[in-house]
Amino acid sequence: MKFSNSLAPLNLLLPHILLISCVSNLFMGFPSAFAQSGNETDRLALLDIKAKITHDPLGILNSWNDSTHFCLWHGVTCGARHRRVTALDLRSQKLAGPISPHVGNLSFLRALNLQNNTLGPEIPMELGNLRRLQILRLHNNSITGEIPVNISACSNLVRISLANNKLVGNIPAQLGFLSRLEMPRLHRIVVSLNHLGNGKNDDSSFFSSLINVTSLEELAVDGNNLEGVLPESISNFSTILSKMNLAENFMFGSIPVGLGNLIQLETINMGGNQFSGNIPNGIGNLHKLKVLNISDNKLLGNIPSSLGNLSMLINFNLGGNNLQGTIPSSLGNCRNLARLELAKNKLSGTLPAEALGIVTLVVFDVSQNNLTGSLPVEVGNLINLEKLDVSENMFSGEIPSSLSRCVRVERLYMQGNLFSGAIPSLLSSLRGIQFLDLSHNNLSGEIPDYLEEFKFLQSLNLSFNDFEGSVPTEGVFENTSAISVLGNENLCGGVEELDLPTCIIEGSTKKTLSLTVIISLYSPRNYSTLSMFGIICLVSKKRNKAFANSTRKFTFEGVLPKSP
Repeated sequence: MKFSNSLAPLNLLLPHILLISCVSNLFMGFPSAFAQSGNETDRLALLDIKAKITHDPLGILNSWNDSTHFCLWHGVTCGARHRRVTALDLRSQKLAGPISPHVGNLSFLRALNLQNNTLGPEIPMELGNLRRLQILRLHNNSITGEIPVNISACSNLVRISLANNKLVGNIPAQLGFLSRLEMPRLHRIVVSLNHLGNGKNDDSSFFSSLINVTSLEELAVDGNNLEGVLPESISNFSTILSKMNLAENFMFGSIPVGLGNLIQLETINMGGNQFSGNIPNGIGNLHKLKVLNISDNKLLGNIPSSLGNLSMLINFNLGGNNLQGTIPSSLGNCRNLARLELAKNKLSGTLPAEALGIVTLVVFDVSQNNLTGSLPVEVGNLINLEKLDVSENMFSGEIPSSLSRCVRVERLYMQGNLFSGAIPSLLSSLRGIQFLDLSHNNLSGEIPDYLEEFKFLQSLNLSFNDFEGSVPTEGVFENTSAISVLGNENLCGGVEELDLPTCIIEGSTKKTLSLTVIISLYSPRNYSTLSMFGIICLVSKKRNKAFANSTRKFTFEGVLPKSP
């Protein structure tokens, strides 16, 4: 009885303990239930993505079945806590078919990498539901249509890459709305190689919408149909912008002076547009610049000497404009240049020796200008040079022998100038050369035999000069489709297909007579022939000139008695 009394308080508390336990279990079950529901949403979304794929040659979606949890499926990454899909990576799997709109149900998705496939035909509007999305890579697919305006709802986007598709229409100005967040995160916008732009002057309004995207580091809209004037407001772009690629569009007007304010820029590519006016001097303030390409536009005026301040510059291309004046010697300060391309302008004056002191140069192209004077001997400093193009200018004088130090050169174009003299014998060191064009000059002398030994030589043009003598017949000279010697009136020989006159070799008569004497001495009863041979020798002296002009071989057949 005493024992029972001691359990009385416990008996009174037991109902309360059971009630608390049930309530606790009930509330604890809610997150699990919610998580299970979320998991099922993700699973169904993934299955619909699989169902829309029409071509899976690598079978990478075979693992997407009920035998394993979807977090273990190929290309799927889940968060450790909620087991929700946080990344979908199906890049470079040769997949084809439409992108399922159910991708918008993967509400925890942070990275969507579907690049390098054949997916299409459009970007689902439902992508705008992915508020956690940070990385969107759909480049190198077959996507058509327009960029969804509601993509701006993906407020955590860091990178957008839609390049090399078939997108049309405008680039949504709403992308600039991403900058209105308290902590803007958008770093890269890459929509290159599409058909974006409506052919109207308002295509450039997109640029104005980006002035508040203070986190922007890369902007690439090259290879589209954008038309319009680049607004001066780009001077207010992100101060950390490092890459700006506007190439191959239809942008026109002047290059904004404020471009020189973007001091973190490392790449400026504005080639293949219709920009006009002068090159802003302020570009010389961009001391971190490594790539400057404003080729194939309608730029006027001189090349600013301030560009010599760009000591980190690697690629420099102003070709295909209407630039005038001289090449500034200050470019010699760009000691890291690998490519210097100033072709197809109206530049004049002499070639500054300072520009030929940049030993890092791999490509040097000043073709199709009005440059004069001799080719400076400093060209021999370009020991890393692979391509030298000084064609279609008015250079004169001899080809400098110092060029022989450029042993890595593969392409040498010097045609269309006033070069004179012989081809230097020291150029025999250029054994890696593949293309050599010396046509349309005033070069003379014989064609060097060492050209026969250039095993990598694919094209040789020596036409319209004053070369003389015999054309070699070995090596590249065996292939008449690879060489041209037209317009050299004093050349002879070569392979038959060149149809050149036969070369006259001095002393050929003596060799023919000596051979005949040897033949006759080995004939029996030759004593009576010796006197006749002497008579013929006398006659041959008188007719030496006639023998020299004849290509027929002299024999004694029918004159000397035959052996029995």
